[in-house]
Amino acid sequence: AHWFVMVSFMILFLLVVEAYFEVVDPEGGLPIIGHWTVYGLVTEIIGVLGLAGILVLVAIRQRDKRKKLSRFTGSTMWQAYFVEAIIIGVLICGFLIRGFKVANDTFEYDAWATPVSHAVGAILPAAADGPTWVALVKIFISMGWLITIALNVTMGVAWHRFLAFFNIFFKRSPDKPAGSGLGALRPMMSQGKPLDFEEADPEKDQFGVAQVEQFTWKGLLDFSTCTECGRCQSQCPAWNTAKPLSPKLLVLSLRDHAYAKAPY
Repeated sequence: AHWFVMVSFMILFLLVVEAYFEVVDPEGGLPIIGHWTVYGLVTEIIGVLGLAGILVLVAIRQRDKRKKLSRFTGSTMWQAYFVEAIIIGVLICGFLIRGFKVANDTFEYDAWATPVSHAVGAILPAAADGPTWVALVKIFISMGWLITIALNVTMGVAWHRFLAFFNIFFKRSPDKPAGSGLGALRPMMSQGKPLDFEEADPEKDQFGVAQVEQFTWKGLLDFSTCTECGRCQSQCPAWNTAKPLSPKLLVLSLRDHAYAKAPY
């Protein structure tokens, strides 16, 4: 479900761009590719799967949050609900725009390529300016999302859509080819040098980090990329035995502290 939502977020960005053309011209679309049947087919499939996927994720969140040891405990729930509502709103607007075009007999794709859009159009009345008004709503929804995440830099459930690509690319792995990541795990450092545990002096050497700015840039990126999904928390033996330890809450606390303390 999450994979379909992720793909729909990337692919349907084109439909948001298309909305700017539809506001000006209710029969408009993306230049060049906007009238390709393949484009209509792909966006139709991704739209349907994305809508189904986000509804599944909403159902999972509602079911799991009622558990005593829910993996969503400690997550900022309004942010998740906001993102889910935005995705649902944009996807529904996309089908409504296409539906009005079908009702107006200005839709360029055949029914076999866009069956859902044609089904929606069959129940909508003809309205010449219907696509324009729905496109305007879709733009407002999208801009509202951008403004909200810009004002909430710790909103990992939204920011991970941009940061996850870099976080995965730069993940530490000794098996990755040179130039595609950070290599093996970085040794523990003390006073700018790798720490030798055989000769380390507990009175002089520092073990680990004492301040948030001592984390590497990759560590700070890890904090910001956290989606607050709680999967790490749900697998934690301490959390599952009611111990006061949660890897998710630790990461979230470090993330919030890092942003609150910046600049370093």
